[in-house]
Amino acid sequence: MKRSAKVIFVLLILLSVMCWGCIERLDLLNDSDQLKLYGNVDIRQVSLAFENSERIAEVLAEEGDFVKEGQVVARLQTETLKLQIKQAEARVASIIADLELAKLNQTRLQNLSSGTSGRGVSVQELDNVKAVLKVAEAKLEGAKAELAVLNHQMELTELKAPQAGVVRTRLLEVGDMAFSTRPVYTIALNSPKWIRVYVNEVNLGFIKEGLPAKVYIDTFPDEPISGRVGYISSVAEFTPKNVQTEELRTNLVYEVRIIVEDQDNRLRLGMPAMGNVPMADEAVKIENLNRDFLAESGVVHALRNVSLNIMSGTLTALVGPDGAGKTTLLRIIAGLLSPALANKKKLIKDINAKVSVLGIDVTREPQEVQNLISYMPQRFGLYEDLSVQENLDLYADLHGVHGEEREKRYRYLLEMTNLAKFTDRLAGRLSGGMKQKLGLMCTLIRVPQLLLLDEPTVGVDPL
Repeated sequence: MKRSAKVIFVLLILLSVMCWGCIERLDLLNDSDQLKLYGNVDIRQVSLAFENSERIAEVLAEEGDFVKEGQVVARLQTETLKLQIKQAEARVASIIADLELAKLNQTRLQNLSSGTSGRGVSVQELDNVKAVLKVAEAKLEGAKAELAVLNHQMELTELKAPQAGVVRTRLLEVGDMAFSTRPVYTIALNSPKWIRVYVNEVNLGFIKEGLPAKVYIDTFPDEPISGRVGYISSVAEFTPKNVQTEELRTNLVYEVRIIVEDQDNRLRLGMPAMGNVPMADEAVKIENLNRDFLAESGVVHALRNVSLNIMSGTLTALVGPDGAGKTTLLRIIAGLLSPALANKKKLIKDINAKVSVLGIDVTREPQEVQNLISYMPQRFGLYEDLSVQENLDLYADLHGVHGEEREKRYRYLLEMTNLAKFTDRLAGRLSGGMKQKLGLMCTLIRVPQLLLLDEPTVGVDPL
């Protein structure tokens, strides 16, 4: 057997963590390999009301209108409030004048006392003028606070949309009296949206949070909307009877929510929808994979007739000699290379090869795969002119890891790699082992569904 066909894969770890497949089209998996779950679109709603009580002057949005975050949708009458603000401004000005007069009196008395060696002004008079000055200063602070409250109330006379959404109901009109307990609008938010579906007890074990899914609606049956399983109820919809037959137990259903990114705003509250969730349990499935390279010396057969299955939730170590095609295999799985055969002096696509990663055909949808996996290449590929912390921040930004989750990941990874003391050091000045650790940290900055590591332990001390 040819050496290239004896691929026994070396010092490579292909870690498949909690990985469940996702599909791009219905025809990628047979009907027996996926769950079809039926339900309806659900959307969060906001009841929008004024905080102040006053008559409504303007109602600016109609039912069905799309409103942006921060958009003014209604206004209250402000005549009374404007008069109150003028009164408060006049009070502030009056107290400022009193304060200036108190300061002048204090200056006169202090000068008189200094000129007469304390005999021209009594101590009590000096104390009195100090007290008057402090009272005036306190009154000024109080008057400014009252004015600030009134200005804030003026800002609240404009009702603004808290998030982007669609006006579902318009409940009050111009001239109606507004109260904090009387909503003016009900707004259906554009995000998040989810499909509320139900799965029976038999199929419950095939569903997990974070599992990718595709949602279909009748209007666009051939244009799926990407989503993910975001919530699985821990309680059946029906209260079980004290005595159940096996048939009754399997009739119990559990609520599942498929969170979707409805960028085209096609989904409406209550709309019927179908969610396709793959049941396939293979993280990687490869059949008849071949890969050739063209070199000056001729054709190099890197991979020949490679077939393998890697199940989700497993750790797979691949071992083999230098040049056996290990890195080539990982790059194909990561969607960075395509299966190809040499035909004379040209490379042509190997149409017989099948490479499925997380249920996706990686040769057709490499970006879909790359959105779900993390890949640490054999060679250091980070930015050497950036510090350790700057590299981490860059990858966290690229993968959308923010807030508390980012800080939590940083603490865990820095503790795991013992690099907390080196966050300010440039990556180019790290030792070889430390560079490997930094590469691993950037790879793990998010939690992937599939983790590919190409010789991650070279030059690294035990963690």
